[in-house]
Amino acid sequence: MAASSFFSRAHRRAVHTPKKRSGFLALPGEVRNQIYSYYFESDHHCEVVAKGHQLRQQKKPRTVKLSSALTTPSPLLPAPSTPDTIPVIRFSRCLGKYNVIQGLQTNWRRSLYALSLVCQQVYAETATFLYRKTVFIFNAPKRMANFFHVVHSTRLDYITKLRLHYDTYGPPKSTHDIIWQDKHGRSW
Repeated sequence: MAASSFFSRAHRRAVHTPKKRSGFLALPGEVRNQIYSYYFESDHHCEVVAKGHQLRQQKKPRTVKLSSALTTPSPLLPAPSTPDTIPVIRFSRCLGKYNVIQGLQTNWRRSLYALSLVCQQVYAETATFLYRKTVFIFNAPKRMANFFHVVHSTRLDYITKLRLHYDTYGPPKSTHDIIWQDKHGRSW
């Protein structure tokens, strides 16, 4: 007959049942990846430029009508849609220098990448989509170097679109601004 003492019953290990995931993370990974691909379907622009800097917009290509019959709307064809504006997020402060006050001013509900801010697991799952579908725009070599220093090297591998804006000082053959042109050229 096995005698159980008061002390042996007090030190029994409790059996914990594993926690069941509920909600979004309970979905299979394939379904979550499909949701991520819909969420990151369109391109976003991330401008890492100086405060107040205006990026020159490229001119629209000039089109010429060859025949008016080709451009008249047809009842069978859908009307051409107007291009939507591309969402843009702009960083004008130095990267890597977090200011608490600016952090508190962030509107998380309207953030371009709000889904990635939910939790660490969702960020880890969406990081590839985030970096692949974003066009990173720089206007200075130092800002670009700071960005590459702050972002982890595994994340840098996911970047597929990078745009550089290089402003020149006056006409190329003008000797009036040659000192500034040379200095600016060496910084790049």
